[in-house]
Amino acid sequence: MKLKNIIVESTTGYKGENFDLNYNATKLVKFLSEQITSNGFSEEENRIIFESYFGHEISPLLDLCYQNKECLNEIAEINEPLLFEEDLHEGLGEILAVSKGFLKQAWDIVKNFGLNIWDKLSGIPWLKDLVSSAAASPTFNVVCSGLTVFFALGSLYKIFKMINKIRRTKKQAALTRQEREEYKRILVSNKDEIEKELRKRGVKEFKINAPKGTDTKDEDIKFTSKIA
Repeated sequence: MKLKNIIVESTTGYKGENFDLNYNATKLVKFLSEQITSNGFSEEENRIIFESYFGHEISPLLDLCYQNKECLNEIAEINEPLLFEEDLHEGLGEILAVSKGFLKQAWDIVKNFGLNIWDKLSGIPWLKDLVSSAAASPTFNVVCSGLTVFFALGSLYKIFKMINKIRRTKKQAALTRQEREEYKRILVSNKDEIEKELRKRGVKEFKINAPKGTDTKDEDIKFTSKIA
Protein backbone atom coordinates (compact mmCIF):
# COMPACT_ATOMS: atom_id res chain seq x y z
CA MET A 1 0.00 0.00 0.00
CA LYS A 2 1.25 3.49 -0.87
CA LEU A 3 2.20 5.87 1.95
CA LYS A 4 -0.63 8.25 0.99
CA ASN A 5 -3.14 5.41 1.27
CA ILE A 6 -1.76 4.36 4.64
CA ILE A 7 -2.20 7.93 5.93
CA VAL A 8 -5.77 8.16 4.58
CA GLU A 9 -6.65 4.77 6.06
CA SER A 10 -5.28 5.85 9.44
CA THR A 11 -7.00 9.26 9.53
CA THR A 12 -10.39 7.88 8.46
CA GLY A 13 -10.33 5.13 11.07
CA TYR A 14 -10.99 2.58 8.34
CA LYS A 15 -12.12 -0.81 9.64
CA GLY A 16 -13.41 -2.41 6.46
CA GLU A 17 -12.02 -5.32 4.51
CA ASN A 18 -10.75 -3.68 1.32
CA PHE A 19 -9.39 -0.17 1.73
CA ASP A 20 -7.64 -0.05 -1.65
CA LEU A 21 -10.82 -0.96 -3.53
CA ASN A 22 -12.84 1.59 -1.58
CA TYR A 23 -10.24 4.32 -2.14
CA ASN A 24 -9.76 3.59 -5.86
CA ALA A 25 -13.47 3.14 -6.53
CA THR A 26 -14.12 6.51 -4.88
CA LYS A 27 -11.55 8.19 -7.14
CA LEU A 28 -13.06 6.55 -10.22
CA VAL A 29 -16.70 7.35 -9.41
CA LYS A 30 -15.87 10.94 -8.48
CA PHE A 31 -13.87 11.38 -11.71
CA LEU A 32 -16.73 10.06 -13.84
CA SER A 33 -19.26 12.17 -11.93
CA GLU A 34 -17.22 15.35 -12.36
CA GLN A 35 -16.61 14.75 -16.07
CA ILE A 36 -20.15 13.73 -16.99
CA THR A 37 -21.66 16.74 -15.21
CA SER A 38 -19.21 19.37 -16.43
CA ASN A 39 -17.31 18.55 -19.63
CA GLY A 40 -20.20 19.30 -21.98
CA PHE A 41 -19.87 16.10 -24.03
CA SER A 42 -22.78 13.90 -25.04
CA GLU A 43 -23.20 10.43 -23.57
CA GLU A 44 -21.86 8.90 -26.79
CA GLU A 45 -18.77 11.14 -26.74
CA ASN A 46 -18.02 10.45 -23.08
CA ARG A 47 -18.41 6.73 -23.63
CA ILE A 48 -15.93 6.86 -26.49
CA ILE A 49 -13.35 8.68 -24.36
CA PHE A 50 -13.76 6.53 -21.23
CA GLU A 51 -14.05 3.19 -23.03
CA SER A 52 -11.07 4.04 -25.26
CA TYR A 53 -9.00 4.73 -22.14
CA PHE A 54 -10.27 2.23 -19.55
CA GLY A 55 -11.57 -0.44 -21.93
CA HIS A 56 -15.11 -1.77 -22.38
CA GLU A 57 -15.00 -3.20 -18.86
CA ILE A 58 -16.00 0.28 -17.66
CA SER A 59 -19.32 0.12 -19.58
CA PRO A 60 -21.57 -1.21 -16.75
CA LEU A 61 -20.43 1.64 -14.48
CA LEU A 62 -21.08 4.19 -17.24
CA ASP A 63 -24.53 2.69 -17.75
CA LEU A 64 -25.24 3.14 -14.06
CA CYS A 65 -23.96 6.74 -14.08
CA TYR A 66 -26.21 7.73 -16.96
CA GLN A 67 -29.19 5.94 -15.44
CA ASN A 68 -28.65 7.96 -12.23
CA LYS A 69 -27.46 11.36 -13.46
CA GLU A 70 -29.37 13.06 -10.64
CA CYS A 71 -26.83 11.57 -8.20
CA LEU A 72 -23.68 12.72 -9.97
CA ASN A 73 -23.69 16.39 -8.91
CA GLU A 74 -24.01 15.34 -5.28
CA ILE A 75 -21.13 12.88 -5.56
CA ALA A 76 -18.90 15.33 -7.44
CA GLU A 77 -19.27 17.86 -4.62
CA ILE A 78 -18.52 15.50 -1.71
CA ASN A 79 -14.98 15.93 -0.38
CA GLU A 80 -14.52 12.44 1.06
CA PRO A 81 -11.65 10.02 0.36
CA LEU A 82 -14.00 7.02 0.81
CA LEU A 83 -17.56 6.95 -0.49
CA PHE A 84 -18.33 3.27 -0.05
CA GLU A 85 -19.01 1.11 3.02
CA GLU A 86 -20.83 4.14 4.36
CA ASP A 87 -21.17 2.79 7.90
CA LEU A 88 -17.50 3.76 8.36
CA HIS A 89 -18.41 7.45 8.08
CA GLU A 90 -20.63 8.89 10.73
CA GLY A 91 -23.15 11.16 8.99
CA LEU A 92 -22.11 10.22 5.46
CA GLY A 93 -25.46 8.52 4.92
CA GLU A 94 -27.19 11.86 5.43
CA ILE A 95 -24.76 13.76 3.21
CA LEU A 96 -25.34 11.31 0.37
CA ALA A 97 -29.07 10.98 0.91
CA VAL A 98 -29.83 10.95 -2.84
CA SER A 99 -26.94 8.74 -3.87
CA LYS A 100 -26.93 5.88 -1.37
CA GLY A 101 -28.70 3.45 -3.69
CA PHE A 102 -26.47 4.42 -6.60
CA LEU A 103 -23.31 3.86 -4.55
CA LYS A 104 -24.51 0.43 -3.42
CA GLN A 105 -24.98 -0.61 -7.05
CA ALA A 106 -21.64 0.96 -8.07
CA TRP A 107 -19.87 -0.97 -5.31
CA ASP A 108 -21.25 -4.25 -6.66
CA ILE A 109 -19.95 -3.35 -10.13
CA VAL A 110 -16.44 -2.19 -9.18
CA LYS A 111 -15.81 -5.33 -7.12
CA ASN A 112 -15.73 -7.23 -10.42
CA PHE A 113 -13.27 -4.90 -12.19
CA GLY A 114 -9.86 -6.26 -13.12
CA LEU A 115 -6.46 -4.66 -12.60
CA ASN A 116 -6.63 -2.98 -16.02
CA ILE A 117 -8.98 -0.29 -14.74
CA TRP A 118 -7.23 0.29 -11.43
CA ASP A 119 -3.81 0.48 -13.09
CA LYS A 120 -5.09 3.30 -15.31
CA LEU A 121 -6.40 5.46 -12.45
CA SER A 122 -3.00 7.09 -12.00
CA GLY A 123 -3.16 8.21 -15.63
CA ILE A 124 -6.32 10.30 -15.25
CA PRO A 125 -4.40 13.63 -15.30
CA TRP A 126 -2.71 12.39 -18.48
CA LEU A 127 -6.10 11.55 -19.99
CA LYS A 128 -7.40 15.04 -19.23
CA ASP A 129 -4.30 16.55 -20.83
CA LEU A 130 -4.72 14.30 -23.86
CA VAL A 131 -8.30 15.44 -24.41
CA SER A 132 -7.24 19.06 -23.98
CA SER A 133 -4.26 18.71 -26.32
CA ALA A 134 -6.49 17.24 -29.03
CA ALA A 135 -8.11 20.66 -29.33
CA ALA A 136 -4.82 22.57 -29.52
CA SER A 137 -3.16 23.88 -32.65
CA PRO A 138 -2.45 21.08 -35.15
CA THR A 139 1.00 19.63 -34.55
CA PHE A 140 2.53 16.21 -35.13
CA ASN A 141 2.35 15.39 -31.41
CA VAL A 142 -1.29 16.44 -31.10
CA VAL A 143 -2.37 14.40 -34.11
CA CYS A 144 -0.32 11.32 -33.18
CA SER A 145 -1.13 11.39 -29.46
CA GLY A 146 -4.04 13.70 -28.69
CA LEU A 147 -6.36 12.59 -31.47
CA THR A 148 -5.96 8.88 -30.68
CA VAL A 149 -8.48 9.15 -27.85
CA PHE A 150 -11.11 10.19 -30.43
CA PHE A 151 -10.50 7.64 -33.19
CA ALA A 152 -13.45 5.55 -32.01
CA LEU A 153 -15.71 8.37 -33.26
CA GLY A 154 -15.19 6.79 -36.66
CA SER A 155 -14.43 9.74 -38.93
CA LEU A 156 -12.32 12.89 -39.06
CA TYR A 157 -15.47 14.97 -39.49
CA LYS A 158 -16.77 13.78 -36.09
CA ILE A 159 -13.37 14.45 -34.52
CA PHE A 160 -13.50 18.04 -35.77
CA LYS A 161 -16.98 18.42 -34.24
CA MET A 162 -15.58 17.13 -30.93
CA ILE A 163 -12.62 19.53 -31.07
CA ASN A 164 -14.94 22.47 -31.68
CA LYS A 165 -17.08 21.42 -28.71
CA ILE A 166 -13.97 21.38 -26.49
CA ARG A 167 -12.93 24.78 -27.81
CA ARG A 168 -16.37 26.24 -27.07
CA THR A 169 -16.11 25.14 -23.43
CA LYS A 170 -12.76 26.95 -23.28
CA LYS A 171 -14.27 30.02 -24.97
CA GLN A 172 -11.93 29.56 -27.94
CA ALA A 173 -12.67 30.03 -31.64
CA ALA A 174 -13.73 27.06 -33.75
CA LEU A 175 -11.24 25.37 -36.05
CA THR A 176 -10.34 27.41 -39.10
CA ARG A 177 -10.20 25.84 -42.55
CA GLN A 178 -6.41 26.14 -42.42
CA GLU A 179 -6.25 24.27 -39.10
CA ARG A 180 -8.54 21.50 -40.37
CA GLU A 181 -6.36 21.05 -43.45
CA GLU A 182 -3.21 20.91 -41.32
CA TYR A 183 -4.73 18.26 -39.01
CA LYS A 184 -5.66 16.27 -42.12
CA ARG A 185 -2.23 16.67 -43.72
CA ILE A 186 -0.40 15.44 -40.61
CA LEU A 187 -2.84 12.57 -40.12
CA VAL A 188 -2.64 11.30 -43.70
CA SER A 189 1.12 11.87 -44.06
CA ASN A 190 1.80 9.81 -40.92
CA LYS A 191 -0.89 7.21 -41.56
CA ASP A 192 1.40 4.15 -41.38
CA GLU A 193 3.11 5.31 -38.18
CA ILE A 194 -0.16 6.09 -36.41
CA GLU A 195 -1.70 2.76 -37.45
CA LYS A 196 1.34 0.91 -36.13
CA GLU A 197 1.24 2.81 -32.81
CA LEU A 198 -2.47 2.13 -32.25
CA ARG A 199 -2.01 -1.55 -32.98
CA LYS A 200 0.81 -1.63 -30.44
CA ARG A 201 -1.64 -0.23 -27.90
CA GLY A 202 -3.96 -3.16 -28.53
CA VAL A 203 -6.41 -1.71 -31.06
CA LYS A 204 -6.62 -4.69 -33.39
CA GLU A 205 -6.41 -4.13 -37.14
CA PHE A 206 -6.65 -0.35 -36.75
CA LYS A 207 -6.70 1.45 -40.11
CA ILE A 208 -6.98 5.02 -41.35
CA ASN A 209 -8.91 5.11 -44.62
CA ALA A 210 -8.26 8.19 -46.77
CA PRO A 211 -8.90 7.04 -50.37
CA LYS A 212 -7.83 10.32 -51.99
CA GLY A 213 -5.08 11.23 -49.55
CA THR A 214 -5.27 14.82 -48.30
CA ASP A 215 -7.95 15.52 -50.93
CA THR A 216 -10.34 13.12 -49.16
CA LYS A 217 -13.34 14.89 -47.62
CA ASP A 218 -13.35 15.06 -43.81
CA GLU A 219 -16.39 12.79 -43.53
CA ASP A 220 -14.78 10.21 -45.85
CA ILE A 221 -11.64 9.81 -43.73
CA LYS A 222 -12.65 6.81 -41.65
CA PHE A 223 -11.05 4.95 -38.74
CA THR A 224 -11.75 1.25 -38.47
CA SER A 225 -10.63 -1.61 -36.26
CA LYS A 226 -11.60 -5.17 -35.48
CA ILE A 227 -13.43 -4.14 -32.32
CA ALA A 228 -15.13 -1.08 -33.86
